[in-house]
Amino acid sequence: MDETKLETLTLMRAFAKRLGFDDGRIGISLSQLDDEGEPIGHKASFIIDMASIPMGPLSVLQRKVYRDIKENPHITASSLSKKEKVSLRSIEKAIRRLKSGRYIIRLGSSRKGYWLGL
Repeated sequence: MDETKLETLTLMRAFAKRLGFDDGRIGISLSQLDDEGEPIGHKASFIIDMASIPMGPLSVLQRKVYRDIKENPHITASSLSKKEKVSLRSIEKAIRRLKSGRYIIRLGSSRKGYWLGL
């Protein structure tokens, strides 16, 4: 996804969240405007699933955690902490951000399960 599109979608997500549409879908209708700002005609309509919009760019640590999870889906948070030389809390935050942004999902239990990088 190019930077402009990602930035636009991120702004749309923030705007929709402020309006209270963070967890659902939001409909958008586009029209061309005349000189006074009145709509001339209907151009396009679409519905955006707010859950599908990326939450913005990932940090360096989040990218490293994502890469490590893709390489080893059974890796633990404590292993990631040791490998990346950061606190366990930092790893937990990175994982939470990756999960909320739909970059990874956890399949199975927390003890016997594994990560799936999307």
